[in-house]
Amino acid sequence: MEPNDDASGRSSQDDAAWFADYVARSTDYWQRTVRGTAGLASKFGDRSVQETDWTIDTVTADVIEAWEELTPLMGEGLDIWLEIVQRSLRAGRPNG
Repeated sequence: MEPNDDASGRSSQDDAAWFADYVARSTDYWQRTVRGTAGLASKFGDRSVQETDWTIDTVTADVIEAWEELTPLMGEGLDIWLEIVQRSLRAGRPNG
């Protein structure tokens, strides 16, 4: 076992590399999420200011558009969150 290894055999360098990659992926995810939601908010805001007639068709179209845009982002966010939770739980175990 190397001096920087933990009980599971993982080195602190491996953990640091994973964490750096995780932070980069998380940052990219949050940037895309902010751009996507800001774009939808701007589009829907402009539409609501320009159109005075709200119908079930326009509201349904807006909801479907938002669903299609945000659902993949929510799934990816859940994956990122679960990854850090699982990694944290494994870090507390003696066998890693």
